[in-house]
Amino acid sequence: MECKNTKLTLAQLSQLLGYSRIAQPLYSFLISPVGFSPTLVSLLQKYRRHDVLEYLWEPGKIPWQVAVAQWDMTTANLNRNNMIGRIGI
Repeated sequence: MECKNTKLTLAQLSQLLGYSRIAQPLYSFLISPVGFSPTLVSLLQKYRRHDVLEYLWEPGKIPWQVAVAQWDMTTANLNRNNMIGRIGI
C-alpha cells in the first residue's frame, strides 16, 4: 500500500506497479485523500485502460490489479465510488 498527501500521478502508479510485479502482494493499493491527477484520470477513466493496473497473471484466473482509490477523511475509509481496479475485499 502506498499513501500520498498529493494527487496521485502516473509516476506513483508506475512505481507501485513495479514493486507489485516483483513482490506479488495479495493486495496492492495506491491511496490519497486529495484525489487523482488529470493524466491519471484521463488514462484510467477517459480511456478506460484498466489493463495497466495488472501486476500478476495466473493461467485461468483474473489478473491481479492495483486498486487506485481516494481516502475519505470524513468516514476514515476508502471511497469505493471512485475506486479503480479489481479488488476482492
